Amino acid sequence: MVLEERLEIPEYTKIERKGNLITIINNPRMVQEIKEKFFEQVASMIKDVIPRFTKSEQASTIY
Repeated sequence: MVLEERLEIPEYTKIERKGNLITIINNPRMVQEIKEKFFEQVASMIKDVIPRFTKSEQASTIY
């Protein structure tokens, strides 16, 4: 389809075409899963960074 060649369509999106009518449907369950995975990754990165920051801060106050 020409539209698909011009746009980057995410895998969780479905395109239906009926005559001149084009319907783009997002699967809300997939969108929710993607958001959850993203926030889990961000939370994991924050958990990794915070202890290092607090340890270095404590070390600098000791000296």
